[in-house]
Amino acid sequence: MWGEGGRFYWERTEGEGRREAKGIVVMFAWLSSLESHLKPYVDLFYWSHGWRHLVCHVDFLTLIFPNKATSLARGVLDELVKVVLL
Repeated sequence: MWGEGGRFYWERTEGEGRREAKGIVVMFAWLSSLESHLKPYVDLFYWSHGWRHLVCHVDFLTLIFPNKATSLARGVLDELVKVVLL
């Protein structure tokens, strides 16, 4: 999902529906990173241990404009609340 200050998404891994998640990790990616850069870390450190992961990419302008950061943080928190309340 795209927010005003970046985007965030649930990283999907094959077989995720069959496995019970132990917890949730929110991963904030470094600037200019691609999904392919993060996949090895997600698979090795989090998915292999049973954690679901929400990945957040920040835009460059988010560093300059606090309103964009607030909007992105609100979107991430809203997404986490949806999952926790299910």
